[in-house]
Amino acid sequence: ADVSVHVRHPDLARLLRTMAGYRPAGPVGELDVQARLRGGPKGVALTELTAKAGDLVLRGDVVVGLGGPRPDIKANLTAGAIVIDPFLPARKSASLWPGWPGLKIIPVATRRGGAQWSNDPIDLSGLAGIDARLALKTPSLQFERYVLQNADLSVTLGKGRLSIDKLTGVIFGGALQATASTTTTARPRIETVIALENMSVEQATRALTGASMAGGKLGLQLNLATAGGSVAGL
Repeated sequence: ADVSVHVRHPDLARLLRTMAGYRPAGPVGELDVQARLRGGPKGVALTELTAKAGDLVLRGDVVVGLGGPRPDIKANLTAGAIVIDPFLPARKSASLWPGWPGLKIIPVATRRGGAQWSNDPIDLSGLAGIDARLALKTPSLQFERYVLQNADLSVTLGKGRLSIDKLTGVIFGGALQATASTTTTARPRIETVIALENMSVEQATRALTGASMAGGKLGLQLNLATAGGSVAGL
């Protein structure tokens, strides 16, 4: 098969609610996808892909292999500026560090009965049936007041692990390098390595508090490991 594909919907949020029961936190606008579809029994490929969801624009290629024991998805994408807030789940968040605005666990951390950490289960075992590799580059990746510039992300999924092999960019004027991995099980084990160099303390405090409260440069290195079946368990 070799066909041109053009899919449009006036309200992506409504489409997600109807098709998947997913409620994004904000209006995300219309959906407009154009691509060239080629494929056969062993796989399909979307080339010359342009996908627009409101202000978000993605371009690239997606290949899905069907000849192995599991679907094998490879995606190589570039994007314009990305603001992820409207795409996140509605009303499912909790403070990661009390007093630090905007830092959240999403989507499984919710507050119930005044508890600080959610006991809702984190179950990633459904990902074990898929292999995937994703590469994404964007000049700006924003969550609330946190903006990662020149973001370069590589993600792999397979052999029981979901890994962020690379996340680099510039945040508050400092160079960020991070990796992370988790087992795709009902009780995931998560490992994270973060390095940040020459971050502007002035820019960071202004974003966090609305005022410049200190100056200078900050560097840090973090190595974190945890395991649990819920955010409270982690």
